[in-house]
Amino acid sequence: MRVRLLWLLASFIAVARAAGFSESDHVVVLANSREDDSVGLAGYYAAARGIPGGNIIAIPMPVEETISWSEFVSEIHLPLLSRLLEDGWIGARVLEQLDPAGRPEIELKGHRIAYLVTCRGVPLRIENSPDLLELESAPADLLARFLTNRSAVDSELSLLTRSGVPTTGVVTNPLYREEEPDARRLALTIRVSRLDGPSWESCRRLVDSAIEGEERGLVGRAYIDSGGPHREGDVWLKSIGQRIDALGFDLERESTREQMALTARMDAPALYFGWHSSKVVGPVLNRGFPFPAGAVAVHIHSFSAGSLRWGWVASLVGAGVATTVGNVYEPYLQLTHDLDLFFESIESGSTVGEAAFYSMPGQSWQSILVGDPLYRPFKTRFDRQWARRSDFGEDGQYLVLRQANRLEGSRNRSEALRILKDGMSEYPDGLALAFRIATETANRNTDSWMSPLEIAMKSAMESPGEWGLIAEAAAFLQSQGRAGAALNAYEELLRQTESSERWQRFLVDRAIPLAGGEGDQSRLESLRQLETILNPPEP
Repeated sequence: MRVRLLWLLASFIAVARAAGFSESDHVVVLANSREDDSVGLAGYYAAARGIPGGNIIAIPMPVEETISWSEFVSEIHLPLLSRLLEDGWIGARVLEQLDPAGRPEIELKGHRIAYLVTCRGVPLRIENSPDLLELESAPADLLARFLTNRSAVDSELSLLTRSGVPTTGVVTNPLYREEEPDARRLALTIRVSRLDGPSWESCRRLVDSAIEGEERGLVGRAYIDSGGPHREGDVWLKSIGQRIDALGFDLERESTREQMALTARMDAPALYFGWHSSKVVGPVLNRGFPFPAGAVAVHIHSFSAGSLRWGWVASLVGAGVATTVGNVYEPYLQLTHDLDLFFESIESGSTVGEAAFYSMPGQSWQSILVGDPLYRPFKTRFDRQWARRSDFGEDGQYLVLRQANRLEGSRNRSEALRILKDGMSEYPDGLALAFRIATETANRNTDSWMSPLEIAMKSAMESPGEWGLIAEAAAFLQSQGRAGAALNAYEELLRQTESSERWQRFLVDRAIPLAGGEGDQSRLESLRQLETILNPPEP
């Protein structure tokens, strides 16, 4: 009888989905009742996704990001488990026996939770407790680096339906690499995601970006920054690059040991996967830098989510990504999300919630998912996007580029070039499109596409997301004998980037030789004065 109940309850979500019921009805949203904005964010998300208001659970918790094990058990685990049992989300009988952490043993029958979503205000991570380590009997063969019980709050919450799980070390994730997990595996895990970031506005934007991205599909380019310290990570990124190439996205690769520069091209980054800098680097640091709606971006680093007020995950969320994954403490590469599996899963049409648990080897550990777990990045396929490209405004230029790439992939280069040129009539201010055509036709009919490129550069000057592309286009103009046009572009960028010394130095270094070559002494003197201000002589 118990086995029958387990199967029935654990299968509920899969059966409901097959029958066409809304998965939103089975999302539980957790907020900190001590933070009004946390409760407000829970309500905002529930309203946006059609989640019943009764699915919101608000309980008083510590307001700090990092808490102790005793705080986690007494102020989060126990009251949440009690509510989930009381409201029928989890079917179980609570036993009198407690584990060393103070959690009650339960006799599980099943659960009907599609996802548990924690909102900003819910603590992020649990610090190591040496006292608790002494109470547990760790396996004799456990490696010293895993002899810790520090972990992500979300990762511990994913184990709410399991008893007898040690706090020390890693627990195997039963959903790892399971494309169609059976009822037993689903019963043993609650998929958890988090709406959190450097500001309440950025948290709400996680919700909006996912919904908009799902409706319109991913539109933009892709960027991969490999060359990290371990071969396995680079293998992941290489495989992701191959998958992205097959989808037709414009793909920019940085494969050296160098980090992506602040001045690098990174317009419309719908997809970004990189590593391995502890400090946030690249164009994301430019004030006002935007990720497009639905963007998926991940930077592999041991402490990428050590806080969600600063660092990699916080910076990506602050710039507008829809979803990312990260680590609250050192996970070691083999126990963080396998990004190749993550991308494979979302590409097949999965939600990011499914993809995160499909690609995460362990629980009671350090990895978290940030974003709406219901979000399906590839729900809207390219053919539908292409048919309605006129609805995308200037962003439609990236659909033209993708269609051209697909045609070139099928060795139809002449048709690809025709698509590109026709696209310029639809998107005359499309800088990415104008740059592509100008570079592809440079050796055949240079002059006819230089003017459209210069016009598009002027139109894009005020967009921080296009500064790197403008700098590339200016260097290209210089290579084509248009030094004056390149100098004009650098000087205009200097005005746009006056708050960034790194950008100013970069542009001055490029502009001074051009001004000297043009023989314009007034401009040259002005640039040299700026160079002195930026690089004052040592006393």
